[in-house]
Amino acid sequence: MLLEMARAHGDSVLAIFLDGYTASMPIDALMDDYSIMAFAMWGKPLPREHGFPLRLVVPNWRDCKSSKYLSEIKVVNGDDVIGY
Repeated sequence: MLLEMARAHGDSVLAIFLDGYTASMPIDALMDDYSIMAFAMWGKPLPREHGFPLRLVVPNWRDCKSSKYLSEIKVVNGDDVIGY
């Protein structure tokens, strides 16, 4: 939904995390109804130990992407993808 609202155009997403980890995946994986970027838990800001400022959860994707400390998302074309 967020990528749709931003009118993102590209075929891949590069997620960048505060701990230096990067992950790339097809944009369709993040457009799935079950993929989320969590910023709160039980109505309160997400605690640091659970991934503040954002936690990315992408089920049904290789390694079941569920990474903490999301800081940036870049929509790119497949040729521009870098990361794990």
